[in-house]
Amino acid sequence: MYIDKKFEVPLTLFIMVLIMTSVITFVSISINHGVGHGFIIIWLKMWAMAFVMAYPLVLVIISPIKRFVSKYIKK
Repeated sequence: MYIDKKFEVPLTLFIMVLIMTSVITFVSISINHGVGHGFIIIWLKMWAMAFVMAYPLVLVIISPIKRFVSKYIKK
């Protein structure tokens, strides 16, 4: 199965944000609250909130960040 090239960036960002938010929320909740009763439910709620905020944000800020970084890349 192949996906159209126009979806490459949004899909890449989706997977990246999915992995990053899940790992960060898992580690953060593990450290702050421990792994005990109800951990999975708490983690999934926090991960869902983090993902819903992070994915749209990364879609908005990716272009300005690329422009900023490209100014400092030697050509």
